[in-house]
Amino acid sequence: MTSEKLVEQLTLMVPEGNGHGNHGEDPQYGLFGAAYLTASYNNRLGLKDYDFTISDEPAREYLDERELKRVFGPEVFEKLTENGFKIDHRDLPSTKEVVQDLLKRTHGFFLEAGQQYSNTHSFWVDMFGAERVVVLPDVAILPHVQAVIVGLTEGVLSMCEVVDFLTENKVSKEEARLIARSVSNIPIGAQAELRKKVELEHRLPQKGDLFRAKTDLWPIDPSEIPQDEGGDNSTSSNPAQGNIHWL
Repeated sequence: MTSEKLVEQLTLMVPEGNGHGNHGEDPQYGLFGAAYLTASYNNRLGLKDYDFTISDEPAREYLDERELKRVFGPEVFEKLTENGFKIDHRDLPSTKEVVQDLLKRTHGFFLEAGQQYSNTHSFWVDMFGAERVVVLPDVAILPHVQAVIVGLTEGVLSMCEVVDFLTENKVSKEEARLIARSVSNIPIGAQAELRKKVELEHRLPQKGDLFRAKTDLWPIDPSEIPQDEGGDNSTSSNPAQGNIHWL
């Protein structure tokens, strides 16, 4: 990215309170967007997405209508209504209420990258709950920490494997142990539990599945897929066979 592009992107950032040293940052607007202004295929399936907020400072406890319009556009409240959220611009949710709504649709976590102020940790514990605040020993290993959180939540990684997983991926043993300690109380297996509930009624989409239309939620049952003489799936001889419209 050129320096001109970097400068352009910096001008689009959303600091509300004049930057460093004013006791707080403004991730509440990103949290608001994630809670109310995003669409998720996972949510339609009955699963949750992942959301990570990273900071070394507390946030503001309340949102500002002017900032919402500046960040998301003057039509932001119309978009909220379209998405099914009745939010009155005269009675905005608090940051804590935004986080509560966010956690209904995501596995949300706050990643603490140091403490610029003494109340950083306690503020975010109050917002997310202690089980969703993870302390980063070093921001350079942020991707490793996120991978561990996702793996534990998905149920494909166990706590006894965390240190080995991290050290195999070039994280020092000392930092690996700190990370393991910090993630030990997260909702381990939460996505796996949701998946079990969904699969009581549906087979979740897998790699290679076929759909009748791009907007369909569930794939075609394998028994409905026409077979050629050799027994392989065929999409070329008769695309409309079996009332399936191939994409």
